[in-house]
Amino acid sequence: MDEMASLGDAKRLGRDVLRDVSTRRLFTALMVFDVLFVLMIVAKAFDLVSFKAGIGNLMIASQFALAALVFIFGWWRYRDSAFGSLCVIASLLAAVKILKFHKALGVLFIYGWVAGIDDPTRSEIGVLVFSLVFGAISIVILALGWRGTDRAGRAAIVLTGLVFGIVASASIGADALSYLLMRLVDMDHDTLSRLEQGIELVTVSALLALAVGVVRVGSSALWMRNAA
Repeated sequence: MDEMASLGDAKRLGRDVLRDVSTRRLFTALMVFDVLFVLMIVAKAFDLVSFKAGIGNLMIASQFALAALVFIFGWWRYRDSAFGSLCVIASLLAAVKILKFHKALGVLFIYGWVAGIDDPTRSEIGVLVFSLVFGAISIVILALGWRGTDRAGRAAIVLTGLVFGIVASASIGADALSYLLMRLVDMDHDTLSRLEQGIELVTVSALLALAVGVVRVGSSALWMRNAA
């Protein structure tokens, strides 16, 4: 019954976030920014512009970091462990993108376990293994937040956790697509990498807008028990 109630609360929270004008404006602004970034990628593919490698990861990491700051504010405002757990995951994802240790750890996970395959394939398998491990850790963190909060906080965990899952799936899917295209067509790896980052950036922008919306809506009836 608690799970069903949390799902219902998450749906209501989602509707409230969608109705929030400021959240919609932020999401629109972020999407415009993402489209411009993708257009820059296309322009770079045709050698029309030039920019340094790593800018995509930096933008993605920055948005994860901003989402973490929003959740920190939510935790400070409501003293709710749900926001604390969401902040930890957003912070970890920002660290993964900026430090890029997921590839190194991914290879380490399977080093010596899989023989007879080339390094790119080994790396892709390693990243997948790392993603599974990171996903398990994230579930544990969210479970801790779930136990320490109430229905309102659980609604935030369900809704935001779903978007975290979409972000992770898009990242893994884009990485796999990039790997297949690199094998099937003669396409520059740098261009493929930035196209992959473009897909990730769209989902992370949605996460950032959702984080702002959830915390803003938290000031309304959903978290009025703090004012009681």
